[in-house]
Amino acid sequence: MPVVAPEAEFTSNSPVLLGQPTNFINQTTGSEPLTFEWDFGDSVGISTDINPSYTYLYTGTYSVTLEAYNTYGTDSIIHTVEVQEIPVLYRTLLPIMTK
Repeated sequence: MPVVAPEAEFTSNSPVLLGQPTNFINQTTGSEPLTFEWDFGDSVGISTDINPSYTYLYTGTYSVTLEAYNTYGTDSIIHTVEVQEIPVLYRTLLPIMTK
């Protein structure tokens, strides 16, 4: 079997509402073992999980970086995720719905 350097790739469930987790699905290919470093683009969150979830503290568009490593090389990719404001109607009904 040929040895292959990583090719980083991921998807997410973006856009999400503020307070909801953004789930990241790692689609990186390459020879095992692979290690990962995630930077969620908000100057706070980082992870080494394969498929992390992250809850942002503020609305906005964030540039998320995934770096993948193995003994044959390194690769990285950047995608944006969007965290949206909770709609006013939903904020009004939420206390009623959780009783």
